[in-house]
Amino acid sequence: MVSLMKTKNILFIVEGKNDEPRFIEQLLSKCYPASNFKIYSYEANLHMLASRLENDYFDFEEDELDILLFLKSYETKYKKIFDLKYTDVFLIFDFEPQHPDLHFDTIQKMIRYFNQSDERGKLFINYPMMQSYRHLKALPDNVFLQTRLYKQDFKHYKEIVSNESFNNDISTYDYTTFVSLAFHHLTKLLFIQNKENRAPTMDDYDHLNYAKIFDIQYENLKNNFIWIVNTCILILIDYKPKNFFDQITKHETSFKLPYIEQS
Repeated sequence: MVSLMKTKNILFIVEGKNDEPRFIEQLLSKCYPASNFKIYSYEANLHMLASRLENDYFDFEEDELDILLFLKSYETKYKKIFDLKYTDVFLIFDFEPQHPDLHFDTIQKMIRYFNQSDERGKLFINYPMMQSYRHLKALPDNVFLQTRLYKQDFKHYKEIVSNESFNNDISTYDYTTFVSLAFHHLTKLLFIQNKENRAPTMDDYDHLNYAKIFDIQYENLKNNFIWIVNTCILILIDYKPKNFFDQITKHETSFKLPYIEQS
């Protein structure tokens, strides 16, 4: 969970140069406009990062890897971004089940190691990729909980999202839209983790197990599908968890929330 320091200086380490930065900038401008942050585009996917870790720091989880120093050692143009002090570091990457050189064993270790934004960094893996944040047909979307992606469609996912999304233009998203999306995805993550369909609480959020979710999704691949779900949308909650759940409780009718069982 993000540190509660008065002044936050956050670094987002993301996979691409376009979709992730656009998402982060829009989300923060609408939800936390006073945020101080920088974005570093790695320009390579999670399996490629895992491969480098395997080659350079095979036992990184035991050696207490500094991800900023590691990335700086490969950077030639933007080294200075790693010299700054950050209160929190987020890594945002895609699951990429269709990648030709898979490194899921190392990624499994990564999701367990990078689990605290104000310490080692926090890894968000999106299933199957970043665009899953908008893979809802409407707000609210009461079928999103059951939405899967099958192996034969992995390579066509961007086209599928474009055809099925309630709104492909993120520049039109406002605070209410982001809160609704975060609630949908958190509800689905809880469903994947615990096989429960109910309204998530702050305690549920505190006990969200990203490693378990990864393990479940990895196991799902053997059955040729994965659940469609986005984790980096939860940055909105990570900033101020209590505020998020207070808003949901006090202004429930203002947000387009899915119909789910109440605990």
